[in-house]
Amino acid sequence: MIIQQRVELDDQKAAIKELDDLLNTARKVLENAAEAAYISGCEYSAVTANEKLHTTNVLVENAQMASQKMDVQLAQAQKEDITEVMNFEDSNLESDQES
Repeated sequence: MIIQQRVELDDQKAAIKELDDLLNTARKVLENAAEAAYISGCEYSAVTANEKLHTTNVLVENAQMASQKMDVQLAQAQKEDITEVMNFEDSNLESDQES
């Protein structure tokens, strides 16, 4: 179960990374378009595009933070699972030694 969750988390991280790369490219294009719009007097469209870009950037950052939080939780679950297995094996070893 933990391995499956790790794979799903890695897939999600890859998707977020791809989205972040796309966002950076869009940011560069929009900066150039905003400059051209401002020069030609279309300031409203430049401001609107910049606001939408900022909103998208916030959403990507939130997804990255959620992914990091899930990674920490998954690592904690994996640690607990390993501890349980070790305790179980220790108790079995003690039982075998008493027999």
